[in-house]
Amino acid sequence: MACNARNPLPAQLFNNESHLLDVYGQDVEVDYRGYEVTVSNFLQVLTGRHDSNVPRSKRLISDASSNVLVYLSGHGGNEFIKFNDVEELLAQDLADALAQMAEKGRYRELLMIVETCEAATLLQRVSAPNVITIASSQKEQQSLSFKSDPELGLSLIDRFTYQTLAFFESIDIKSMATLADLFGTYSYEFMQSHFSYRMTNATRRPRDVKLTNFWGSVADVRTTTDRGPQDNMYHGDAQLGRYMAAYVEEDGPWDIDCMLLQADMPNEPKTLLKNFRSTSSPSGWGVRNQEAIYAWSGFVALCCLALYIIIATRELKL
Repeated sequence: MACNARNPLPAQLFNNESHLLDVYGQDVEVDYRGYEVTVSNFLQVLTGRHDSNVPRSKRLISDASSNVLVYLSGHGGNEFIKFNDVEELLAQDLADALAQMAEKGRYRELLMIVETCEAATLLQRVSAPNVITIASSQKEQQSLSFKSDPELGLSLIDRFTYQTLAFFESIDIKSMATLADLFGTYSYEFMQSHFSYRMTNATRRPRDVKLTNFWGSVADVRTTTDRGPQDNMYHGDAQLGRYMAAYVEEDGPWDIDCMLLQADMPNEPKTLLKNFRSTSSPSGWGVRNQEAIYAWSGFVALCCLALYIIIATRELKL
C-alpha cells in the first residue's frame, strides 16, 4: 500500500490515524518487495541456498553466534500462510527450513512470530533447537485487523501487531524487559484471539530472554576479516602511510587513525601525524609540503651545477 495509487500519502504508512509513526519510514530498507516476495525466496533467505548472482545485501549473513528474528504477518489458515495470494508456505516446509538452519549453524537463538488466522498451526511442526515461536491465534481462531483508514479503504494494522508495537514504544534500547513482560500485555479482550508460544529445546525461559536480544540493534559487531580493503594502503608499506596522509580527500575528516600505521614504523611518521592534526587546515599542510618540494628542488639543482663546474674545470686543465 505504500506505493499504491490509492494512497494519498505516497511511500508512507502509519499504524493509526494520528500519523505519528511512519512504519515505512526512510530508515526502513526493503530487500524483497512486490513479486519478489515468494515462498522460494523466503526459504532461500533462511537456509542460505541462494543462486550465485544474489547480492550479499539480500542474504541473511548469520552464524552460530547470531540471534535471528522472523516476523510473519498476512493471511493464513490451518498450517499455511499466503504469499501474494498466489502461493502458500506450509508448516512442514517452514519446519524443514528451520531444521536446516540449525544443522548449518545459522543461528544461536531464533525467535519467530506469526500473525495470521490460526497462526499456531503454522508453527506446530517446528522442532529445531533453541527456537522460540509466538503465534497470534489458535486453531480455528481469526487474527483480526485494527484501525480502518477511510482514505485507504482498509485497515492499517492488525490487533496483535498493534499491541506488540505499543509495548515497544514504551521502552528504550537500554530496557531490561523480557518476553514474559511482553506476554503480560497481550489481552484477549483487545485481540479477540488467544496468543501462544513454544520454546523447542530452548535453554532459557521467557522471563530470561531480554527483548533487546532480538530488537534494538544491541549487538557485538565483528568483521569477517581483520583488515578492510583500505588497510592495505597502510599495512602493506610502512612508507606509504606517510605519503598517503598528504593526499587524503580534502573534504573528508582531516584525521588518520594511529591504528592504521604499523607498530614497527619509525618515529618520523608518528611525528608527521602529530603535525598533521595540529595544522589549521588541509590547504595549509599542502602549502608547506609544496614549499619543501621547491626548496629540495633548488638544492638539487645547485648541486648539479656545482658538479658540472668541477668537471668542466678538470677538462680545461687536461
